[in-house]
Amino acid sequence: MTDKQMPTGSSCRVVCDERDIGNLPIMPRQKRTPTYCLSEAVDSCFKHYYDSLKGMSPAPNLYSLVLEEFERPLLERTLKFVGGNQLRAAEILGLNRNTLRKKIKQLEIDVNAFTNKD
Repeated sequence: MTDKQMPTGSSCRVVCDERDIGNLPIMPRQKRTPTYCLSEAVDSCFKHYYDSLKGMSPAPNLYSLVLEEFERPLLERTLKFVGGNQLRAAEILGLNRNTLRKKIKQLEIDVNAFTNKD
């Protein structure tokens, strides 16, 4: 993938196998405007979550739980995308480099696992 940013705001659809909600393939609706609608993927996850409750109450402190569950894969996927380069990951995420390093330490993420080794 190049350093060009994907455009946002165009409509897209999420193709989701409900059995594997953690690995949502996200497909562009229009070929001329490739876009990845994160909000639709997240909405699909929440639909699946609430549907699976079958009348039971949601987990307490759901907001905090979602943030915790979301942060690790976001950081890990971004680090994988940039080959472990923390400066590039921080730029993509819109975080200060030191903030990213603090989060990596807090979440005990092994950055070496994402470093490109030739």
